[in-house]
Amino acid sequence: MTITAEPTFAVLKLSNYVKKKKISQEELAARMQVAGIDIDQRTISRIELEKRFLADFEMREIARILQISLDELAER
Repeated sequence: MTITAEPTFAVLKLSNYVKKKKISQEELAARMQVAGIDIDQRTISRIELEKRFLADFEMREIARILQISLDELAER
């Protein structure tokens, strides 16, 4: 039995918003760490490449940092 997970739409939109807001993966990771979430640049990259799951609390903090709503981050 093979189990596959579809990427969340938030993952698909993350790199678009990071570019749009002109924030680097390094800066996003640093802001996440200030908020108490242990994520580094490599982890942000893995999330964008759909190689790592994005937890709901991480998605909320990313939306806050990027100054967008969760709906915007997750919309299709």
